Amino acid sequence: MPLPPTSVLAGPALHSGLMARLHLSLRASTPPLGPRFRFPGLAPLEPSQMGGLVRSAHRSTRLGEGASAIGTPEHLLAALLFFPAVPVDLECDAAELPGLDGSALPFREALAAMAPASAAKPAWREYAADLSWEYHWSYGHIRVRPAPHFRVSWSLDRSPLRQVFNLEDPGTAYREILPARTFAFHTEWLQAIGIGMMAGADEDSGLLLAGSETEYRQVLARYPHWRGGPYPLLNQSAWRMDDEPVKHKILDLLGDLALADLALPKLEIEIRNGGHAVNHLLMDRLLAAR
Repeated sequence: MPLPPTSVLAGPALHSGLMARLHLSLRASTPPLGPRFRFPGLAPLEPSQMGGLVRSAHRSTRLGEGASAIGTPEHLLAALLFFPAVPVDLECDAAELPGLDGSALPFREALAAMAPASAAKPAWREYAADLSWEYHWSYGHIRVRPAPHFRVSWSLDRSPLRQVFNLEDPGTAYREILPARTFAFHTEWLQAIGIGMMAGADEDSGLLLAGSETEYRQVLARYPHWRGGPYPLLNQSAWRMDDEPVKHKILDLLGDLALADLALPKLEIEIRNGGHAVNHLLMDRLLAAR
């Protein structure tokens, strides 16, 4: 059966609300191997060039500046960790990638259809990283040290969520991390809407959570059309997997670390209550050492 030469993923971008289309096209000739990115206002980019772009973080990652920028690339980049040699052109027609279901699953499935051999045996590339580093803030920390292989321990401690997940191998990441959907608490969602963010969010673009049982009851009474799942889940009837929020935090970390030429550092990373801004601090140190 011939492989699909093209695929299109389309939908509103999570934060800007722009309608975005991502075209995935296999190149007829293989050299150079690997993905190639085409974003509005930016010259075509190889994976090795992504880390050189200016980065900023506010509930997602943004690469570039002004009109020459692309928003929310982290879910696509996390999926591409498992397809680093596939000669695929990725062209987005908007300044932010489509949000889809808030996970990397749609990107993973589109790439898997083009490269089933890579999907059958999920693997990622690693590079040596001689980095020992700690950073603390009022509600969390990150600790990093060299290790034989990449692994991460992530602790999410935000009421009512108390979740910990340890990731040590690419197979687990492919199955359990890439499908984990983004999440926001209801109060955060209201605040984001007020400042023009999350304009593209709808009932199926991630997970909306209540901060307390009282808020859970009040919100579902106010929005009876929301399906409502087990507390604190407001807009979905069920989790996709156990500990989905903390697994999505690891997904974001993978996507941000993928800016280093679609490879992961041989580090043991321990994070408590981190996010994109902390991921970028780690990337600064890793890129400076390469």
